[in-house]
Amino acid sequence: MRKTTNGALGVLALWALAACQPGAPAEPGVSGPAGESARVVAVIDGDTIDVVLAGGRTERVRYIGVNTPERDQPCYAEATAANAALVADQTVTLVEDVSETDPNGRLLRYVYVDDVFVNAQLVADGYAEAREYPPDTAQAEALEALEAEARAVQRQCHATGVFGPAAPAPYVCADGQPCIKGNRNAEGALYYHFPGCGAYPRTEINEAAGERWFTSSAEAEAAGWQRAPNCP
Repeated sequence: MRKTTNGALGVLALWALAACQPGAPAEPGVSGPAGESARVVAVIDGDTIDVVLAGGRTERVRYIGVNTPERDQPCYAEATAANAALVADQTVTLVEDVSETDPNGRLLRYVYVDDVFVNAQLVADGYAEAREYPPDTAQAEALEALEAEARAVQRQCHATGVFGPAAPAPYVCADGQPCIKGNRNAEGALYYHFPGCGAYPRTEINEAAGERWFTSSAEAEAAGWQRAPNCP
């Protein structure tokens, strides 16, 4: 059985996140979920492998729900090596979601090595980002949760910026007192400003015009306002 690397949740938690969805076993500790067995014969990159199926047919497999750096991007070699460490020369279980193949003819699958959910492990370890490709989204929520944790600590590929900038940190007013100004600009767009934003000192609130105060950026965004471009 392959061991996991330094993913935040570990093997048992990855199984728990995947439970009750396509590609999940009933409980941890079993030797993979129900699916098609195959032997990995080549690791193409961080999210693609070649396998030999029963009967000797060779197929290319693209992992569902994840995306890793391309050949000309930072962290490509590291992500490919991480994938190889998990699956190279291994017997894997391939589990389908909705689609059989992608437009390039590659099989779309969740991939397991014994009790390791490979798609999720790569995300947890920071070598892949979660990416939804409808209609194959049964594991999307679990994968996004893993990505959020890896991104928050800038794990592995996240530190290179290859997956894009991290979401800005939320802002919460001290002592729960409203300090965020929800302003409507001359074009009618709704922007919020908090202390530290460039326009905060000169922004005035006209509640009669529908402008308002908020106690957190999350509250402002839930009400339909967006962070002003000159905010950190």
